[in-house]
Parts: sequence; C-alpha cells; structure tokens
Amino acid sequence: MNTTILTITGSDGTGGSGIQADIRLINALGGRAVSAITSITVQNTLGIQEFYDLPLDVVRQQVEAIINDLQPQVVKIGLLRRSDVVEMLVEVLQKYKPRHIIYAPVQTSSRGDRLINPKVFETIERLLIPLCTVVLSSTDLPFSPRQHGQANQLASALAYYLSLGESETMHPDIIFLDPSRRGSNGNKFYMIEDCQPDVLKLLPALFSYSRNILLKLSPMADISLTTERLNHCYEEYSEKTFNSGWNGNWIREIHVVSNGGECKELLIWMDREWNGEMEYVCAEDGNMLNFSQEEISKSKATLPDSTYMRVIFEPGKSLTKAGAVNAFCNRLGLVKLGKFTNLCTFPCPLNDSEISEKSKALEPFGKIFMVKELLHFDKASAKTVGKKYPRSEVSAKNIPLSSDELRTRLGVASGDDAMIFGARIELPHAAGNYLIVCDRI
Repeated sequence: MNTTILTITGSDGTGGSGIQADIRLINALGGRAVSAITSITVQNTLGIQEFYDLPLDVVRQQVEAIINDLQPQVVKIGLLRRSDVVEMLVEVLQKYKPRHIIYAPVQTSSRGDRLINPKVFETIERLLIPLCTVVLSSTDLPFSPRQHGQANQLASALAYYLSLGESETMHPDIIFLDPSRRGSNGNKFYMIEDCQPDVLKLLPALFSYSRNILLKLSPMADISLTTERLNHCYEEYSEKTFNSGWNGNWIREIHVVSNGGECKELLIWMDREWNGEMEYVCAEDGNMLNFSQEEISKSKATLPDSTYMRVIFEPGKSLTKAGAVNAFCNRLGLVKLGKFTNLCTFPCPLNDSEISEKSKALEPFGKIFMVKELLHFDKASAKTVGKKYPRSEVSAKNIPLSSDELRTRLGVASGDDAMIFGARIELPHAAGNYLIVCDRI
C-alpha cells in the first residue's frame, strides 16, 4: 500500500499551516509526507511580513523529482500564487495521473490578509479544479484565525484517508462529525445548512465509506427541522444513486444530553441501511430514557380535573427538547397542567408516603416541588406573593410574560424563599393563569 502523499504549498515558519503542518499531521496519521514548496514566507504569530515565490523551474524540479522516484498516488495542493506555476502543475499532473488530487484553496491568511491575485484563482478554476477529486470550497474553509489551521488539517487528513485505497481501513464502523457552528465573525449557527463544512453536501460521500455516521449539532438546533433536512438529503442521494426514492428513515437515534439543568449536546446517529423507527434517547444528568418516535408523536397531554395539587414536577431539559414530556407523563401516570405548559402533577390526591414513593421515579429526570400556595394570577395576588416571598426564584410557563417580566411584576429578587411558577392551567371547562408557590423537595 502506497501511503505517500505529495503536498504542494507554501512554507509557514510558525508551523500552524503550510508544508510544516501537512508533514506533521500526515506522518502522525501513519502516512509518508513528501513536499514541494511554492512560496517561502517571512512570518511569525503577528502575520506575514514578506513573500518569496519560488521560480517556476524550481517548483517543477521539486515536483518531478518526487513523482519520478516515490510515485505518490495522492497529491494535496494548497498555496499557488502564480499562474505559470498553476499551468505547469496541471501539465505534470495530466501526464502523471495520480489517483487523487485534493485542492484546499489558500486565498487568505489566518489573519485575513489576501494571499493570491484573483486572476491566479481564475486560472486555478479553469485548469486545476477539473482535475481534482476533492475541492474544499471557501464555504468549507472558514478563514477565522482559529479555523484556518483546522481547515488545513481536514485536507491533510482526507489526503491520508484517500491514500489508503480500498482496504478495510477505508470502511470504519462509524464516522463522527462535529462541524463548526460559528462564522468567521464569531456568530453562532443553529441550522444544519449553516454549519461549516456543509454537512448535507458531505453525507452522501461519507456514507460510501461507512454505514454509520454520528453527527454532533448545536443543542439549540430544531430537531424536527434537522431531521427533515437530513431525510431530504438522503432521498436526493438515493434518487441519484439508485434511481429510486427513499421512504424509510435513515436516522436511527437522536440523543439529547442534558446536565445541570442545561441542554448540552444534540447527537444524531444515522445508519445508511436503517429502515426502522427512529428512537429518542434522553439523557438527564447521566440518567437515560428511550422513546420511540411513534410513542412521542402519539402521546397526548392528559389535563388535570381540578387545581388541587400537592406536587409539581418540572421535566428536565432533555425531555422538553426531545418533545417527550407527554410520553413521559403517560408512562408515569402524570397529568400536565396545560397542553403547552411543561409542568406536571399527580392526577389524584396522595399522602406523604405515596408522594415519597412515586417521586423516586421522577427525581432523575427533573425537579420536584411541594405546593405551598396556588392563586389566580392577577394584580392583587402578584402583590401578595411578592411581599410574602420577596427573595424567590421565578419561572414563567405558557403565560404571556417572560420569566424576567414575571419577576418584575412580582417585585422579587433572587433567593430561596420559594420557587414561584407563573403558569397556565387548563381544566376540562376552564383555563387560566395561576401563581404556584412551591418548595423544592
């Protein structure tokens, strides 16, 4: 197996990119890196002070000396600053015909300085790119200081991967994808199509190497919209590859991971050959529950018969993010205070011993509170509750106020006097907004 990889690019004296970084990573992965330098830079961590582009003949001699001796089957190309060098490389590559050519365009430095003339890139687009197996476009290579080196690492790792040929090592059990969710200006992305590199474009190629892909996305991503995008992507791939649509579901599991009262991770396991039902895995501080998609979609909220309640259960973030609160309530025999009010209680009066016993099953997956007072939410009750519990935590649930606005309305500061929910409660023949004053169990 020939894992020799020829990298053709500029020198980076800091080692953060360029020839130095390519050689370091390719060798670390187990490949053999050989090189041809196109440009020498005078630079440090403050930036590039000067360029020295090597003469055409010097670049040609480097490339041909390596090719004639070591015959690399994978060529990685980075910084090209002269049109005549591009034309020469195209001539050599057409003659030699390596199995794979990867082009990772280096148009700007990690500090945002332009490195090549647009006319040179026109030559690259016209002559070099048609020869390439893989081209990492500018949208795949965000040029922020942090991401510039990562983009170069991605190209080098891909070069090594392609050098392995069709051996068993080309078919890992699973591929893990953790795309960047920030733009070059630091803005956060939540939609899958905004991630870098473009996951939807990469998936069909990646599934040719592995049956399974585990995709990590922002915990703020909309699950329904994300699954719709992913399934549409596979449907298009199936039509192009097999001339048939896809009516199944290649998403095998969605893991929603919560810790310390915050949703931390959203992981999606995709299986190229899966045609079963999608499953949700809710992990709350290390405690796990599984729900089928059918159970979640068919579970309806059971509403309370009265406002008499001694216990309030607030579901954890993994359950709410997965949309599994109704399914959880149905499993454990709870009722929701309202269709869209994510607070639950027991459907009938319980004594202290029964509450203690039943609460054991709830504890791992949310917070449990004992109700002290329950009042209709109006100006009088807000004033009364605010004076009685001046230092309390506050949370708005399905009422036309945010939690901060509710705190202002009550006039309370943060503290441990009580937990006060402003919540909509829906009864069989009436509905209204209430203040629920609680102590946490």
